[in-house]
Amino acid sequence: MDDIKIKIEELTLLSRNTKILDSIDLEIPDKSITAIIGPTGSGKSELLQCINRMNEAFMPVTYTGKIIMDQLGDIHSPHISLSRLRQYAAMLFPDSAPFPFSIRKNIELAMEYAGTEKSERENLLEDVLRKTSLWKEYIDQLQIPAISLKPSARQRLGLARVLALQPSILLLNEPTAALDYFSVQIIEELLLDLKEHMTILLITQNMQQAARLSDYTVFLYEGRVVEHAPTNRLFTRPAKEFTENYITGRFG
Repeated sequence: MDDIKIKIEELTLLSRNTKILDSIDLEIPDKSITAIIGPTGSGKSELLQCINRMNEAFMPVTYTGKIIMDQLGDIHSPHISLSRLRQYAAMLFPDSAPFPFSIRKNIELAMEYAGTEKSERENLLEDVLRKTSLWKEYIDQLQIPAISLKPSARQRLGLARVLALQPSILLLNEPTAALDYFSVQIIEELLLDLKEHMTILLITQNMQQAARLSDYTVFLYEGRVVEHAPTNRLFTRPAKEFTENYITGRFG
């Protein structure tokens, strides 16, 4: 396996005395795409949100176990800056609502949050908009309200905003679930390019997408890891019958 970017050890997550994740052990390789699959309610989103502690913004939570990142160490250390963590491991939600500002301002706010040097901002703005195929469409309209964009363009803007943070880890929660074919193709091609430089975790309900994009797949069920393996092996020779039943659509 490649160099390890994220190591999760015996992670258990509770909220309001309900166990959501149970004894999760995972090693996520650097410069790879790891798909997280499983039925609704299996803990996929909660696991993703644990990685940059975003779930603490949504609900009262209690952790046991550890999440260790290559450059940051134990992310629950009292010395960890949450803003630094959430820049290093940046998250895109399924429906990325733009800030109520212009296209340009949406990207500029991300760059300000990341502390990007002012001399670098114009180049980075153009770079992230080109990567998400928004530059050609909106090069002369960067001052229009981002909320006026069609949903597929809004999601691509959300991804551009995340990329403007210059993260090392990209956390994606069903980023293409409601998109048109054109936007799905743009994002999938971009993710394959991005994995040369960063680590990507991708929640998807689309088994074909997981098989197309990911190097590794994690199958979660009821808060536990059922199977974690290279994607080719998990989809063609799963170690467990339960995994085969899920990926072939016999349940879930």
